[in-house]
Amino acid sequence: MANNYKPEDLVGVRVVEDGMKDMNLDENDIAIFAKGHISSNGLYAISLRNNVQIKRLEFNLMVEGVTILSENPHYGPLFVKTNNNHFKILGKLVGWIHVLS
Repeated sequence: MANNYKPEDLVGVRVVEDGMKDMNLDENDIAIFAKGHISSNGLYAISLRNNVQIKRLEFNLMVEGVTILSENPHYGPLFVKTNNNHFKILGKLVGWIHVLS
């Protein structure tokens, strides 16, 4: 799961919304991300308006922005500029733990 990351860089957050349900990342699961690790397009923990979320990001360097995508057809894409004060990439998703209810 997280072989290439230092243990002190790994952070777990509880999933509180259904934006990634089509990839089986469900509400109450624990998403694990490597804080500060940003590479290419992929799955990330982000803070958007002080709300931590797991989303798929597509980087567009030409316009210095990021398209935020959900894995749920009820949520459309959202484009944000990388210098937006209400948006921060927290780290790359490295795995998750399903929590049985």
